[in-house]
Amino acid sequence: MIPEHFALISESSLVSNDAVLRIGLSCNAQLQEDFYPIWQRRCDITGYASEADIPKGYWKVIIKDDIGEAGALGFHTDELGQPVAYVASQGGDINAVCMTVSHETLEAACDPYGNRLLQNILHPINQTERVQWLCELCDPPEAIGYDKRGLRVSDFICPEYFDDVRGETKRLTFLDSIRNCREVIAGGYCSFIGADNLWYQVTHWGSSPILEGPFHWSRKEGESLREMVDRETATRKPTPSPTPSPSVMQGIDCTNPATNEFACLQHNGQQFVIRYISGNTHNFPQKNLTREEGLALSQNGILLGAVWENLPADDDAKLQHFDFDIGMADARAAHDYMANVLQAPKGACIYFAIDRDTTDKQDKTIFAAYYSGVRYALKELGSGYTVGTYSGGATIQYLRDRKLIDFGWLTLSTGFRGSKGFTAYDIKQFQEKTVCGLDADTNEAKTSAGLFQLSAVETPVLA
Repeated sequence: MIPEHFALISESSLVSNDAVLRIGLSCNAQLQEDFYPIWQRRCDITGYASEADIPKGYWKVIIKDDIGEAGALGFHTDELGQPVAYVASQGGDINAVCMTVSHETLEAACDPYGNRLLQNILHPINQTERVQWLCELCDPPEAIGYDKRGLRVSDFICPEYFDDVRGETKRLTFLDSIRNCREVIAGGYCSFIGADNLWYQVTHWGSSPILEGPFHWSRKEGESLREMVDRETATRKPTPSPTPSPSVMQGIDCTNPATNEFACLQHNGQQFVIRYISGNTHNFPQKNLTREEGLALSQNGILLGAVWENLPADDDAKLQHFDFDIGMADARAAHDYMANVLQAPKGACIYFAIDRDTTDKQDKTIFAAYYSGVRYALKELGSGYTVGTYSGGATIQYLRDRKLIDFGWLTLSTGFRGSKGFTAYDIKQFQEKTVCGLDADTNEAKTSAGLFQLSAVETPVLA
């Protein structure tokens, strides 16, 4: 199948070209890693600085401040009959914009011209009737999203959603957010033609789903079925109150696998999990992140972080571990684990742990030497992985000033030198607590922080 290409641009003063590129990366990763394996439709999306930069034949997705009349959002056709979509800038909320771009591109990828009716589908409420169902992948779970490359994207239904009865091993949406075939969950809706050839919808905009219709809808000249339905739905659909995107991401670090806890983690607002890739697990093998765990978390929208720790248990003996040669050896071993065991994408960060308080003299001698060795070995290997430290505030600042690290993870030990009141961190660790049954430390990330996701196929990462 020849792949389709989407081009994303912004005509909004509220959504910058940098934001367009980030949205493009997140949505493209979703199309390649999540959508294609399920729907077997090849397509991609790329962000561009202006319409003049878009290659001919690409389908445009345009972010605008003023959309105009109700129903003007979503995909339409241009003067050549090709799909074009308009997305509202939504006050410059990058996650809200990304979720809408994801929604529109997923639906266009499956039905670019907006006229696809699925035949002989069991009525969502009346189990004795068969209907013609308008193919809109993101409407039934419309309010549900997940994080992809650091931004929010839309959940979408799987082909099995349309089955008469759910199979035991089958999921109905990518996140498995819908439990029953043809169900509409809170915030969503679906549209279909009944046996009387009139339009109906099941909407879930209140406390429970409601069957609405029949509607005597008709298309305007040149309008697709999806355009007609979107136009009619927009006049009845409640407008949600805007909620600002959080300025930081919440996450945990833990020593036990989080494979089966993704639903609970998402429900509790946890967007990333940091796990070990240690050289020394102290006879605790489950301490290390496995590829299987990483794939399970990634495929359910959780970002990953990796921390290397190869230190002896005795605190005083830890100082003997840090020099240039050991830094090179640790970097090579960590690279081998990331590249060959996890198959982590380039741009992902490896946090090398110090895990003790330091003095100014130690920063300038042994720790500077150690991270120089780390940098040297990773560059020599051409790994593409970035370097982080897990340490106190003064050490983070010293290593960052000398460009020996890319990211700093501030330990929860506020008594470490320079930690109290330190704000120039990428990740900050807080108190120990039980999260979703896991003994964990809570964290916040203020930047992308080198967090990453694994894929069944090799793909780039947003560093």
